[in-house]
Amino acid sequence: MEKNNRAKGSGEGVKERRKEPRIKVEIRVRVKFFPSDRPLQNNKKAQQFWAFTLELSAGGLRILAPYELKRGQRTEMELFLPTIRKVITLEAEVCWQRPSLIGGLYETGVEFKTISPEDRLSLMEFIYLHKRMKIKRGGMG
Repeated sequence: MEKNNRAKGSGEGVKERRKEPRIKVEIRVRVKFFPSDRPLQNNKKAQQFWAFTLELSAGGLRILAPYELKRGQRTEMELFLPTIRKVITLEAEVCWQRPSLIGGLYETGVEFKTISPEDRLSLMEFIYLHKRMKIKRGGMG
């Protein structure tokens, strides 16, 4: 049964479009973004920042970002997956952003766009192990 909940902060009256359930987990993420609308490969003037995830799924994540990003803006991300000791790289697109309750930061939801099959498998392994450890500790999946 599909949930009919709304994405927090994604806009008024917007239906939830998330395909994969997210887990609450804090991992380090390096985000590289480009001020112009040129494709990532042709744009040499990248800016970057470090962030932590608030939620993660096989198809996207939510982070606290120190920069205001535009909806539809493409980013490159490196996710540091501690349980499996791996760093994965992917391209993502900003779906929504809203000011955080923590001053100067923005809650930002992104959808993964380009990820290698090997990195997708590593991400799924990390999510599976995280859920399994949480259940072992008595938490919900």
